Amino acid sequence: MFWEQWWKISEQDRLHVTLLNDYKLEEAERTQGGTRLIENICRDATTLTNAELHNYDIIFANSFLEHLRTRDDQKKLADAIMASGLPFFIQVPNKYSPVDPHRPYAPFFAIYPSFIRSRYGPGPKTTLMNGRRWRMDYNPLGLRDMQALFPTATFKVEKPFGIPMSILAFRASSSAKAVMA
Repeated sequence: MFWEQWWKISEQDRLHVTLLNDYKLEEAERTQGGTRLIENICRDATTLTNAELHNYDIIFANSFLEHLRTRDDQKKLADAIMASGLPFFIQVPNKYSPVDPHRPYAPFFAIYPSFIRSRYGPGPKTTLMNGRRWRMDYNPLGLRDMQALFPTATFKVEKPFGIPMSILAFRASSSAKAVMA
């Protein structure tokens, strides 16, 4: 799990990580000396308000945005992130990569027609029913999609071995000082 690296943090690091998922990860909760270091909140990310976002110092999303159900949901969350004025780091797999992390053995899987993605879904034992459910939770993004969602962000395409694997959108410092309700 990505966050296992964070589980090594201690009170002395003075860090607090909040995971936001639409399901509860009990094993993700970490405390030390009575201090909660990692907290998992079960909530729809598209309902976050600007005021709630200002409870944090930075917004970090790693392979999350492509799992929102619709482009409208992706835009809603991106708009909230952009409006917050907070620094952010958003990473998504590149839908035009020849290697999709969800189906690494199916070249360019993210751009297959949706009925094919439904049939083969995230694994070899995918049924048509859970493939359709999975497809609804997988809306891959390309660089132009990300630029439309985060128009003032800085972008970097990660290219290990020259392969455009993922897209990073980030804003290094806060430009907005007022919290809008």
